[in-house]
Amino acid sequence: MRAVKRFAVLLLAPAIPAFVLAASAAPSVVGNWFGQGQPDDKTAMYLDHLLPNGDFHGEYRNCVKGKTVDTTQSGRWMLKGDRLTIIIGNDDGMPTLRTDLYTMLSLEDRLWKYRFDPTAFLYSAKRVDGGFKLPPCQLVS
Repeated sequence: MRAVKRFAVLLLAPAIPAFVLAASAAPSVVGNWFGQGQPDDKTAMYLDHLLPNGDFHGEYRNCVKGKTVDTTQSGRWMLKGDRLTIIIGNDDGMPTLRTDLYTMLSLEDRLWKYRFDPTAFLYSAKRVDGGFKLPPCQLVS
């Protein structure tokens, strides 16, 4: 039991991803990304914030008949090759420890396509500025 706790702490310890340290003109996943769907369901949307220090914060909105259900997640992210790992440490205000695994399919300056490995769901997110807010449900449902 003690080893498991120590391992979890190591996973959540701050670390700057290596690619952030390298000076490169290649697109980076660092930033704010807006997408819709589970997949392609316009009544579900997300806004993910991937910070240069490895912190992650996600905002999620589901719209059912014009009603809004908002949730949040936060934790850490890391990228190794085309493998993105997001470690969820907080899920809608509740402490948790869950690891989500993704495979990056393509990354351009304003468009990012990736796959959630356990279900093979495909996602397509657009880079947005820091002031972007999730649109109201009335616009999508």
